[in-house]
This record gives sequence, C-alpha cells and structure tokens, in this order.
Amino acid sequence: MYKVKETIKSRNAQDALYTEARAMLSKLRLEDYEKNFKKGHLTDPTLPLLTDRELQEVNIPPGARLLILDHIKRYHKMENRE
Repeated sequence: MYKVKETIKSRNAQDALYTEARAMLSKLRLEDYEKNFKKGHLTDPTLPLLTDRELQEVNIPPGARLLILDHIKRYHKMENRE
C-alpha cells in the first residue's frame, strides 16, 4: 500500500509540471498530444523554448505544431506587455 501512495504522489508532482502545457493543449483542442509532451519532458518551463524541431521529435504533426508555436508566441508576447 505504501508503494501505491508513493506512486500517486510522484504522478501528482509530475503532473504539476505540465499545468500550462495541459491548459494550452486543451484551449487548442489538442489534448491528444499531452502524452507526447510528457514523453518528451516538455514541461511548463520549456514552453517558451519550444521550436518546430522539438515538437517534431515528439511526433506532433505539422498542423498541430503550427498551432502550438503560434499560441506560445502570442501568449508570451501578451505576458511580456504586462
């Protein structure tokens, strides 16, 4: 039972690293690619660093890559204005 609790705690801690990524994918209706982000360890702090190449390496198709990169670019522009 102890191992189960520790596994759940570990998963919850890992999921906390993907809060912004999950919200972005949901907003873009690209939730199916959350597993790709996790597989590639593309956590919230890495979002502003993402390029087409990194998204391609985690098997995200071209159309979805464009949407993700555009969203990140717009979001961070607005964030920097505040």
